[in-house]
Amino acid sequence: MSVETTNAVEKAKDANKNDAQVVEGKSSAVNMILWLIVAILLATAIGGNYFVSKTYSVLFESSLYTLLKAGAVILIIAIACGIGLFTNQGKALLLFAKESYIEVRRVVWPTGLEARRTTLIIGVVTVLVSLLLWFCDTIFMHIISGIVS
Repeated sequence: MSVETTNAVEKAKDANKNDAQVVEGKSSAVNMILWLIVAILLATAIGGNYFVSKTYSVLFESSLYTLLKAGAVILIIAIACGIGLFTNQGKALLLFAKESYIEVRRVVWPTGLEARRTTLIIGVVTVLVSLLLWFCDTIFMHIISGIVS
C-alpha cells in the first residue's frame, strides 16, 4: 500500500471516530428532554389541528383559513423534526445521510443506452414469462375441468 493510500485510510478512520464521538455526545437526560419536547410539539400539532377544526370551523370556512391551519401544522412538525436532529439518534441519522450521499456519488451510473437496453430486456422477459404462465394456467384449467366434469 502506498503512503498516500495509507494516509487517506487513516484520515477516513479519524473522521469516522470523530463522527461517532459527535453522535454519542449528549447525555441521556438531555436526549430524553429533547424527545419530550418533540413529542409535545407533535401532540400540539395534532391536537391543535383537531381542536381548531372542531371549535372554529364555523367561523372560518375559507380556503385561507385552511391554508393557514395547514401551514401552522407543517411549521410545528418542521420545528419538531429540527429539534429531533439535535438528539443522539438525530445526529446518527445525519451521519447516515452524509455517508449515503458520499456512497451515491461513488456509484457508476449506466449510460442512457445501457439503461434503455436493460429496460427493453426486462420488458421482453416479463412478457415472455407472463405468456408462459398464461399458457400453463390455460392447460391446467382445461385438465382440471376435464377431471371434474
